[in-house]
Amino acid sequence: MGPVSGRRDDVIITADGRMMPRAGLDQIHEFVNRMERCQLVQERIGAITVRVVPRPGFGPADEAELVSQLQKRVGASTQIIVEQVSTLPLTAAGKHRFIVSSVRSATSEVPTGHGESG
Repeated sequence: MGPVSGRRDDVIITADGRMMPRAGLDQIHEFVNRMERCQLVQERIGAITVRVVPRPGFGPADEAELVSQLQKRVGASTQIIVEQVSTLPLTAAGKHRFIVSSVRSATSEVPTGHGESG
């Protein structure tokens, strides 16, 4: 049997050009209790849409804490938009992707093997 190669995770590219993998961002769940799950979507450098599946009681204070925690990691110059959704799309393998990025460059992917969660 040959070597097994893992998928390459998407990363977030901040407004100042830093590449942030999942490992640098997924702790935000610890700070927002009324959030079932979330997904970071990046369609352009320096901007992130956070799709949130809220739990009952999720409100402006939770949204503000989510934005604050993300800005601590990606910087205040990265635009963050929070969008509440009822569900997040699954991959073909039935998993949720934490980061979905359509920003592509030769260096915008890093091998980590932790891009999907069950």
